[in-house]
Amino acid sequence: MKKVTNIVLSMGEAVIIRDPRMSVQREQRSTWILTITNVTIRDHGYYTCNINTLPPTSIHGFLNVVEPPVLDDKDEVMWVMEGRKAVLTCSAHGTPTPSYKWFREDYNRIRLNSSTYASSWENRNLILEHVNHQTAGGYICIASNGYPPSKSKRVLLNVYFAPKVRGPGTQIWAHLGQPVSLTCLYAAFPAPNVMWILENHLGMRRLTEEYFTNTIQDGHPPYTHNMTLQIRKLLPGDFGRYTCSIRNKEGQGSYTTTLREITTTMAPPTTSSTITTISTYTTTLMTHLYNSLGAPTSSRSHTSYDDDTVNLSAPLIINLTPDVYRDSVSKSSNLEVCPYVLALLLLLLAE
Repeated sequence: MKKVTNIVLSMGEAVIIRDPRMSVQREQRSTWILTITNVTIRDHGYYTCNINTLPPTSIHGFLNVVEPPVLDDKDEVMWVMEGRKAVLTCSAHGTPTPSYKWFREDYNRIRLNSSTYASSWENRNLILEHVNHQTAGGYICIASNGYPPSKSKRVLLNVYFAPKVRGPGTQIWAHLGQPVSLTCLYAAFPAPNVMWILENHLGMRRLTEEYFTNTIQDGHPPYTHNMTLQIRKLLPGDFGRYTCSIRNKEGQGSYTTTLREITTTMAPPTTSSTITTISTYTTTLMTHLYNSLGAPTSSRSHTSYDDDTVNLSAPLIINLTPDVYRDSVSKSSNLEVCPYVLALLLLLLAE
């Protein structure tokens, strides 16, 4: 009989309960075996075998039925505003009672709040405080109780936030005719409207999508994209201020880069004094340094342009004489060996 319910299951070799899964077999003279097929969680508990002796004799046995975890809910998608709290839940049943473990789908650390991070979280509920764009993403809950298979649930957390934009730099220098790529890295949700805007002496115009590509940036937080503007061959009208503008219903973000031209002019050869020769030689040196180090630093002053919009396309002009330019190429190795002498010459010229 089942001890908890006191339901008689069999008497002798006859099964009393109407359950086709149960049967009784007698082996030898004094052995009765109760067999239960297709065991379920309802069969869990104590069983008693009674013998009608004087006094009555009984023996007890416990059937421990284990059940792998079974999820009570399905995968879900959540939406929450930036700065709010998000509560992710996971529910399952099984025997023994399942335990829960959360981790991020991308295996990054879980941002519990603005100052606390964890590689995983063991609880039925995962509470995320002050969510931002780094909190967004997929979360996996694993329910297990030591009896496989474990079960998993996925929760996709979307966070509404205004665009965040990072650009290539405030200034980029290039020669006429060379290719240039300008890239903005941005993140935003919901999906934003994106555009490039060019402003120079010809006016202001919006560049159509045929000028740039928009691709997902791998290895970054969710909703992160690269917006790359490619110019195969620079024309005079391509220099100016380029602004990548990102806008969604939560706000707007932008980044502005100024593309400036470098122009080298070749003056006819002249004869002059030793000081003039040194001055020209120094100019050639500075040109080599410019070409090797790239664009001038922000602290350097150039009188050939200002920051007004109408003069954005005014180039940086470097004057070279053909003879000195040819000599400078052959003497470039000596220039590298004598930095202190050259520095002294520069000081003398400054005087």
